[in-house]
Amino acid sequence: MEHHAKGCKCTACWKVYGDEKEAKKLFEKYRKCTDIYCRLYGRGSSLEKLTMTA
Repeated sequence: MEHHAKGCKCTACWKVYGDEKEAKKLFEKYRKCTDIYCRLYGRGSSLEKLTMTA
């Protein structure tokens, strides 16, 4: 916050100052997961069903 994103290498879910390559892999996993959940919700799955854990 103090540095106003100086030195930031990339952004998506958060600003990345360290390992950009690994962060981009993680951002892609989050994007895929979000796409799947949005598609399932759009097809009528309830939020309760989508958030249940095994």
